[in-house]
Amino acid sequence: MNNGWYNTAQAHSLGRFDFRIGIPVTIVSEPARMFRFVESDFEGMSLVNPSEDMAPSVFGNNESGPLVSFAGEEFALPPGTGINFFPVLPPSLQLNLGVSFDTELMFRYLPDINVSDFSTRMIGFGIKHGIKQHIPGISLLPFDLSVILAYSRFYADYGLDYNPGNNPQIDTDEQKMEINATAFNANLIISKKLSVITFFGGFRYMTSNTGILMAGTYPVAANGGSTGEILTNPVNINMNGGHVGLNGGFRLKLGLLSMFADATLARYSSVNLGVSLGFHN
Repeated sequence: MNNGWYNTAQAHSLGRFDFRIGIPVTIVSEPARMFRFVESDFEGMSLVNPSEDMAPSVFGNNESGPLVSFAGEEFALPPGTGINFFPVLPPSLQLNLGVSFDTELMFRYLPDINVSDFSTRMIGFGIKHGIKQHIPGISLLPFDLSVILAYSRFYADYGLDYNPGNNPQIDTDEQKMEINATAFNANLIISKKLSVITFFGGFRYMTSNTGILMAGTYPVAANGGSTGEILTNPVNINMNGGHVGLNGGFRLKLGLLSMFADATLARYSSVNLGVSLGFHN
């Protein structure tokens, strides 16, 4: 959600605009391919060997994790996929609009998508402001310099249907996996236009907060297929953090059409590819 907000430090002039769509891809770093299993985050589950508490994440190696105990049974945590990159979000539509005082407003939107038991949506907004005008002695130098701030909110849920033994006390309509995420980024960007190509780069500070909730009630299958203990909201994880990164890329402008690409080097490195269409600088 922190990627693809800009492809130049130059703000659109008053009334200029463009629509753009981008595909961000995150490259998962080595530390993020493992996670520490914390028993308090998983109701009813405990490690068989407490000293073995590191497990592969979904992007980790294709090897089983440590043994855990649940409802009197022991089993290994599932392996990772072995894939260390992934599209962050479905492509979203973004509108960039130039206003007065070397300022540009940005709006990002992913409409409600409902496919079978899955739904998702996102909204975001940002602002770009040219700061050369505020720094004495550089206003006539041949480059653009801007500060960019952006905020996004994302939500997704996936319906579940888990009721071994067909326990009448379980309402599977309430079972779902929910993901709530917010992200904020602040950027200092410099760019230089050379004919139809613009090169840009700069520094970025990013924060994010992600909550994962396995909502509803879930039965634990006992011996013989009957229902044992019933768990309510068995998974409720909240992750947040902030880090800095370097960003750089280029834009190729061909009339009303532009194509752009950039990469961010950070704790979670990423690349972004996109196209835009509109009347812009």
